[in-house]
Amino acid sequence: MKSDCERTATFLESLGPTQQMRFLARLMYELTLSGRACYSTDSPGIDRPNDLRIVNELQHGVSARLMKIHADGQQIENVKSFVEIFLEDKRGTAFFGFIRLAFFGALKSSAEQRAKSK
Repeated sequence: MKSDCERTATFLESLGPTQQMRFLARLMYELTLSGRACYSTDSPGIDRPNDLRIVNELQHGVSARLMKIHADGQQIENVKSFVEIFLEDKRGTAFFGFIRLAFFGALKSSAEQRAKSK
């Protein structure tokens, strides 16, 4: 039986480059929403700067993959490793739930777009 990471990687690998770019763009958007969870509710500051830093680094990696696909028309490299970043909590932070939620939001959007196109 395949793991969640393997099933998700298989789905992402089945998408063409344009669909993968849409997925990555949506993931970047969803990560910005996760980043808002770091904002202070009673001041213009940031309550959780380390978590916001995690979001920024994830967005950096996602945008680099998006630019690479756009530049050379290839698909996401090392898909399973990429998926593991979002599905396996290696940081041990409570914030990881927001990261997973962002990833699943982008994944759901891609699955819905794929179903509409069939």
